Amino acid sequence: MVELLSPAGSIQSFWSAIYGGANAVYLGLDLFSARKNAENFNFDNLETYVRYAHIYGVKVYVALNTLIGDGEMENFLKYAEFCNGSGVDAVLLQDMFLGKLLHKKFPELCLHLSTQAGVNNVYGALVAKEYGFSRVVLARETDKDEIKKICGIIETEVFVQGALCTAFSGQCYMSSFAGNNSGNRGLCKQPCRKLYTLKNGKINKSGYDISLADLCLAPKIDELLSMGVKSFKIEGRMRKPSYVFEATKYYSQLLQGKSPSISPLSRTFKRGNYTLGLGFGQDKNLVSDKVQSHIGETIGKVTKVKDSLKVRSSHTFSPFDSGKILRMGEEVGNYTLDESLNLKYKGKVKVGDDITITTDSRLEDEISKVKILLPVKVDGSFLVGKKAEITASRKGVTVKAESDFVLEKAKNSPLTEAELTDNLSKCGEMPFSAQVSIITDGVFIAKSQLNALRRKLYEDLLYSLAPVYKKPVCNVDFNRPTQKDKSLMVMDDDFSVVKDYDFDIAVFSPNDYGDKKLYDKFFFDMRLHSAKKFLYLPPVLNSADNGLIAPLLQKFDGVYVDGYYGLKLAKEYKIPLILGSGVNIYNSFASYEAQGVYDYIASKELTLKSAETLGGYYYSAGSLKVMDLAYCPFLKTCNDCKGEDISILSDGERDFILRRVKLSVCRFEVYNPYPLLTDGAKRNFFNLLTLSNNQKVALLKAQNCPISAKNAFTDYTTGHSKKPLL
Repeated sequence: MVELLSPAGSIQSFWSAIYGGANAVYLGLDLFSARKNAENFNFDNLETYVRYAHIYGVKVYVALNTLIGDGEMENFLKYAEFCNGSGVDAVLLQDMFLGKLLHKKFPELCLHLSTQAGVNNVYGALVAKEYGFSRVVLARETDKDEIKKICGIIETEVFVQGALCTAFSGQCYMSSFAGNNSGNRGLCKQPCRKLYTLKNGKINKSGYDISLADLCLAPKIDELLSMGVKSFKIEGRMRKPSYVFEATKYYSQLLQGKSPSISPLSRTFKRGNYTLGLGFGQDKNLVSDKVQSHIGETIGKVTKVKDSLKVRSSHTFSPFDSGKILRMGEEVGNYTLDESLNLKYKGKVKVGDDITITTDSRLEDEISKVKILLPVKVDGSFLVGKKAEITASRKGVTVKAESDFVLEKAKNSPLTEAELTDNLSKCGEMPFSAQVSIITDGVFIAKSQLNALRRKLYEDLLYSLAPVYKKPVCNVDFNRPTQKDKSLMVMDDDFSVVKDYDFDIAVFSPNDYGDKKLYDKFFFDMRLHSAKKFLYLPPVLNSADNGLIAPLLQKFDGVYVDGYYGLKLAKEYKIPLILGSGVNIYNSFASYEAQGVYDYIASKELTLKSAETLGGYYYSAGSLKVMDLAYCPFLKTCNDCKGEDISILSDGERDFILRRVKLSVCRFEVYNPYPLLTDGAKRNFFNLLTLSNNQKVALLKAQNCPISAKNAFTDYTTGHSKKPLL
């Protein structure tokens, strides 16, 4: 059965998802959720809302999908155990290695691999299945051909609606290094939504150049169904309940074969013009470079500008409607209707400007009134000389509550049948609608006693309709990773300058994987060097990319891969593997599991002190990659591209470096404006890409203490080497 999965960032959104027609909801707790600033749920209410969902036939998935440090592991396992015993249908994790631990410790707990893990090819899907995951939430960059192949391996979940991250999932560090607010810890400040200027040769383009439009895969639903996609996911745990309701309702109707209007959904939230994203090829609407916030639906044009606006529109306005005013797609103002239906505006507005609606008051009011209660048959017997007795029945389940005392005949005003019916019809927070039948002969019962009896009845019915079965827990021990000898690993696309210096591993990262001359030059430059020679592979790798690099792999001593997929790819090609910093090895359990590979680099978001216990390399100096873009920010196709290999992405204060990399299609790497310099570790990783020759040499000369090379740098950052994440 196909599943429609909706966000529940709050209690209100939880109900909106259910009333809209969701088959499942995903939500977070107060810790370890990638949407830490959502309202979220907690230990006190989760089990209750799981029961509520289950009586509607709706599943509940809990996101524990942030990076987990050693100091948090005990608490994290308590949260996982709580989910294991609270009836949740699955938990979502980012850390694939932690999945192995939870699969052993909680064998009946269903595991879903978060999109933060970056699965985008068959290799990644195979690793997830081997490690105990029953489903993968595919990276939004996953190509449609890869989706179909992955569906044949493991259950898949695909985003169909909502916000798109500009960077590859799980490997965006811009917010982290700009302000210590990590997306991997649920605190992303979305610097990608700012205004930027792109500079590349003669191109100088300004706007919201890396802010992506909202995803809408409605036109591709049938194609995704034919591929075998199991779950259709709506993004939006930070969005308002009305958006959750309308998005859920829209896709529910689509999956029923209907043709609903997208207008109500667009009015609740729409960023830019809807895009099909990257799975079906980069489309013209991918980047919302003119506006980055909610623009709603276009409903008319300005016809007169005075103290208030006159507009031509088919929309029937209501008090407190509001919207944007656009000119050539750019926002020039906004408006709000007062109680007298005057369109009060701000901005430099002209006749002919487009008006949109971003808050439709009538629609919001209609949505707020939607409530779907479950019918329950209630029978009550209140007879003199007998105990009060009430029963409640739904779908073959019957529960009974009775008083612990015998009823007496009322001396003055007996409770009438109508009064008893009214009382028992009150279901409180329980999502029931009671159809009450009463038998009575003039008894007295205190209101407090009747209320207590009623509450127990409905609580027992809820527990009986949605029982929570406790699942087993197993003891699992793991050892810390062993420490290794001092070593230096260097990454670059040209080793001619540094070939005469000492280092142990050379990671070659070409800017064109199809250019044989680049490989010939690398091996010529390194012909006399004793360093092991590894080929860098990026986090996004599709079948066409794999075909391009496959003939090259046996020339190298191994591969350095910024993704879990390397675990299977390396086995297939029978070559050694280095797991890159993009895998985000963040705790001792992950580093212990990673010891099965040739080597690994700890997450670049760890402090030097925290990383020292993990046994791998530490990202200690050089260019600091903060994003991988699987699209062209210049909105070019490979056929008409004449861009340069290095570009600049400027926010007016900082110039981020864009490095273009050619595989089957072009990708872009975004580097922090300030190179990384730290005190250095026992085992260091230097990224020399985009550095000047003088800077490369300075670092190689100061390899035991990279920060001592600071005189070769105009400016630099010490990153998280001393400053831990929030």
